[in-house]
Amino acid sequence: MRYAGRIIPLYDPSSLLVNYYDPSRTFLHVQFQDVIDDSTFTTNDERDTGTQINTFTDPEYGYLHDGTFKDAIVLVGVTVPEYKDLFPVPVGGGREGNAQMYGVEIHANVVESVLRSEFLTHESRMTEIVLLLGLVMATFFITSGIRTSIAHRNALLEMEAVLIAAAAIALVVVGALFLFVKYSVVAVVAEPVLGIVAGYVASTAYHYVTERKQRLLIKGMFSTYVNPAVVDELLANPDKLVLGGQRKELTVLFSDIAGFTGVAETLTPEELVGLLNEYMSEMSDVILQNDGTLDKYMGDAVMAFWGAPIPQDDHPVRACRCALTMQRTLAAINEAWTARGRGPIAIRIGINTGEMIVGNMGGSRRFAYTVIGDSVNIASRLEGANKQYGTTVMVAQHTFERVRDVMAGRELDRIAVRGRSEPITVYELLGMKEELRDEMAAEFLEKYAEGIRLYREREWERALALFRAALAIRPHDMPSAMYVERTRICQANPPPASWNGVFVMETK
Repeated sequence: MRYAGRIIPLYDPSSLLVNYYDPSRTFLHVQFQDVIDDSTFTTNDERDTGTQINTFTDPEYGYLHDGTFKDAIVLVGVTVPEYKDLFPVPVGGGREGNAQMYGVEIHANVVESVLRSEFLTHESRMTEIVLLLGLVMATFFITSGIRTSIAHRNALLEMEAVLIAAAAIALVVVGALFLFVKYSVVAVVAEPVLGIVAGYVASTAYHYVTERKQRLLIKGMFSTYVNPAVVDELLANPDKLVLGGQRKELTVLFSDIAGFTGVAETLTPEELVGLLNEYMSEMSDVILQNDGTLDKYMGDAVMAFWGAPIPQDDHPVRACRCALTMQRTLAAINEAWTARGRGPIAIRIGINTGEMIVGNMGGSRRFAYTVIGDSVNIASRLEGANKQYGTTVMVAQHTFERVRDVMAGRELDRIAVRGRSEPITVYELLGMKEELRDEMAAEFLEKYAEGIRLYREREWERALALFRAALAIRPHDMPSAMYVERTRICQANPPPASWNGVFVMETK
């Protein structure tokens, strides 16, 4: 729209934005009767007093001569409330302080803005849409970034997201005021504020759903094979959980029933299933009570590991304590089975500590949280190696070195397990140190350990005497009997100079 060469911006095809300069009564108001009061017109006051006032034409003070209307644009209108020509306006201090203004005064503001070329403009609809979408997306991603970076929400950090949203709203308001005061641009405020609120709400809803799915995933994945307390800790601190493949030092335990094939042949299928279910239930409870992760069942075998998904600095101690508890629990099971006329069973346990890969393994539709690696295979081999030595719990050297301060054990042998050329030193786990204070047990272990040392130093006669002395204390000790036999063979047929005392396991 043009007027006198000036381009007047329109709000829409039939209206424009009014640039209000000040509240009501800012512009000069002159009563209409004073304008028409000249020498030819007699007002009521003049009639009553009998004196001609002539407020318009009087040469001393009349409006015609004092320059009031010189080069002025005069608007004529009513300023009486009864005519209902009052409109609400955005400037305070209007008529009686109620932010209202007479129509003629609104026209005066429009005329003034045209004369000064001080027009109000507004953003295009496209700008408003882009700004709205930008604020929604920015709020969503910024608050989402805060929530994602902390992995789990708490009141303090949630308050940080709220403060960011509030700061964005304040920035919109201040920016709108700046544009209005500095550049006479009327910026929309309500829509951007609603956009910020919508972005925050969307972020909150998205992360609520995401966290709920994560909690259900964690609960579904781990509730069946870790302690409920561990599940609760994972739910409270999901940042401790790494589901992808990760190389970590862990301790793994394998256990199976000795001579299970023979046991199975004596039972009906129903009895066998009942036996396994009862046994597995008890062993699983022991593993979970010792904060282990129950990996899987393999026939009569049980596999578990420690140190993941929750890090445990003492995972070797936990695994060994679990193994001892499993043996005690089995003794109670056998006692109950014997009372019911069922024969007892024995279990063998192998434990190893080392680096392995832990994480979700499997396909995209079906996977399991498990461990793989050479250290896992060693634990499995140690479980089977118990049969060669007549032992029930065999641990690798790296594991025993981490538990020897709290647990008692003895060195069994240096062995090269099948599938691995490098030998490892293995130990039998005997129990907690505070539980083994028998003087006879201490004497037995002392003679046995000295016999091992002399055997490796080729002191056959002295080693043989010590192993026989150990057997005198414990006549049924199979490792001592085994070393008596080995020592006699070596005494009769001395090994070559390259002999290192390593026993090669030919079976798994």
